Amino acid sequence: MENRDSFLQETEALRQKVHHLYIYGAGLYARNLHGILKEHGISVDGFLVSHEGKETALYGLPVIHADEVIHDRIGIIIGTNSLNRIGILENLERNHFDMSYVVQGTDYIEKSGMRYDGSPTMQITTRIGCSVNCQYCPQSLLLGKYFAQDKNRSAVMTLDVFERCLKRLPQNTRISFCGMAEPFLSPDCGEMIKLASQSGHIVELYTTLVGADRKTIEEIVEIPFGYVTLHVADQFGYAHIPLTDEYYDLVEFVINYRRPDGTPFVNMCNAQAEPDERVARICRGKYEILTALHDRAGNLENEKLLSRNTPTGRISCSLCGEKLNHNNLLPDGTVLLCDFDYGMQHVLGNLLEQSYDEILTGTEWKRVCKGMSGDLKQDILCRKCSCANSVF
Repeated sequence: MENRDSFLQETEALRQKVHHLYIYGAGLYARNLHGILKEHGISVDGFLVSHEGKETALYGLPVIHADEVIHDRIGIIIGTNSLNRIGILENLERNHFDMSYVVQGTDYIEKSGMRYDGSPTMQITTRIGCSVNCQYCPQSLLLGKYFAQDKNRSAVMTLDVFERCLKRLPQNTRISFCGMAEPFLSPDCGEMIKLASQSGHIVELYTTLVGADRKTIEEIVEIPFGYVTLHVADQFGYAHIPLTDEYYDLVEFVINYRRPDGTPFVNMCNAQAEPDERVARICRGKYEILTALHDRAGNLENEKLLSRNTPTGRISCSLCGEKLNHNNLLPDGTVLLCDFDYGMQHVLGNLLEQSYDEILTGTEWKRVCKGMSGDLKQDILCRKCSCANSVF
């Protein structure tokens, strides 16, 4: 309550000082903020975005490219997640924007555990052992843990395993092809994506395009993805993406692709570091390439990575509140707490052997819940995670 009141008071004070007030963002954070402000009688004049997307209006208000108004006397409420916020703030500072006219809506949403609408998400790790092997990705930790007791454990998810697991998930589950490896390193990934969409699920994709070819991508570009993030090659080779002509041609195709209704295939781009120069030229004027990265809940150590001090007391997750239903599916049906659990500290169950409800009410799930409720005797990954927020 105190956190909410502080946010509303700061926003109302800014509203009184500026000609126009905008929410920076048009996703779930921004929409939640709009509803909260409307409920408390605080009006905004529209939404700002860093690149043009499918929406030109939201809740009857204009969606505007930030560059069009950034030099006017406006107030801004940041309405994106922590990672995207970093790039936005850097852009505002480069443009000499008065930062006293900025309210951090991100902090309010994340501390309130309001990131998602409560529906579950299952991230799909289609392969154990990612050839991209990014510098800021603890692949060796995952490989060691996954094969520790069984060297013949399934390394690549098959279409049959995916289909069997999919049938056990609630219909409102988001199916997110990202996980702990490049999804297209499974030869069945394209078919999995089509199957998930045909089954009525919202589908998301996070890809470097490694393992994909033009034919595979052409078969999925018309799917109504909830979100697509393209992870591009960087100048230092931190992400081991083969810089072939085929790769650059595929990047150019997906960056420029527009569906018949004008909506883009790609929603966001990021990289491990400053993007490869040729990729940067392809994206210039179309997408800002974000380079802020997580420390994977303390599984990596580097001063460049987004990390946090261990919070005490009750905590929630900025991705799923206290429901802990933003999980990760491995090739053999194993379900982990999330895609930051490279050390497999929290194995919740197996979808080939258990129902979804059994997994999300099981012993390990309950133990993590107990730890998030304030029991510091429970050693849980969440207390090392940049997605963890203290609950006030």
